[in-house]
This record gives sequence, structure tokens and C-alpha cells, in this order.
Amino acid sequence: MMKVYVTGKVKDYTKKTLKEYIESKGHEFKSFNKSTDLLIVAERPGQGRLDNAQVWGVKTMSWEEFEKTHMK
Repeated sequence: MMKVYVTGKVKDYTKKTLKEYIESKGHEFKSFNKSTDLLIVAERPGQGRLDNAQVWGVKTMSWEEFEKTHMK
């Protein structure tokens, strides 16, 4: 199970519905921290989270790429 977090806005989703959608596909959606496996970057992402991802070595991916590769 991959631990993921989304920074920014995903069209047509609230954080709650986004969490439910991601978890329905077998991923864990929790708060962003050093143990996060993947930071998903959506529209208007938080710069602090992007900076921390780089410092902590957390992989980043766009929402579109994540949906194509991990949400089937």
C-alpha cells in the first residue's frame, strides 16, 4: 500500500471525496510527512509541501500522471 498525499486542488473533488477515491483504489491517504511515499501535485500546490518533498526525498507526480498510472 502506497502512502500518498495531494497538494493543491483537484477539479470536481473535495479533500474528503479525493481521500475516498484514492483509498478505494488501495492507497493510503494521510497527512503529508517524511513517511509519505508520493506527493501528488495538483492545481495551485502548496510551496511548503513541495519544498519538504524535495528535502525529504518524497517522490512527486502530477495528478494526471497519478490517475493514469495508479488509479486503474
